[in-house]
Amino acid sequence: MSKSAILVIILVLFLGGRSVYLLYFAPDERIEGFFRTQQEVSPSFVDCLREEGVVIYGSSASQGAAVLEEDFGGIEAVRPIYLDCEMGSEAEFDRCQREKKTEYFPEIQIKGELYETPIPIRRAPEKLSQETGCEL
Repeated sequence: MSKSAILVIILVLFLGGRSVYLLYFAPDERIEGFFRTQQEVSPSFVDCLREEGVVIYGSSASQGAAVLEEDFGGIEAVRPIYLDCEMGSEAEFDRCQREKKTEYFPEIQIKGELYETPIPIRRAPEKLSQETGCEL
């Protein structure tokens, strides 16, 4: 097989895979280029979620957790309610070991009860706003 044929196959696989990702994780989100647009949530919204007992158990290696972080406007925006169960601090790891109920990431709990994480994970802030009554 020639080098150009291999290059074409790799390009097709990459673009096809990226298309599947965008369709799966962002079917009705506005897409600019190859990346989803990022919305920002207010700190008061995240504080309200924390007061309502929302905890997100994530992993820096999880694509689903990364999408969820993006939906909140990035890791810094979601940090008050987010635990990194694999690459976080020892305290985060210990808390994940004690509290996490499934082996999947991300996992969302509200007041210690497992919240059925929507698959695909998209529009988590809106859904959590509806669930908790916190104003987005």
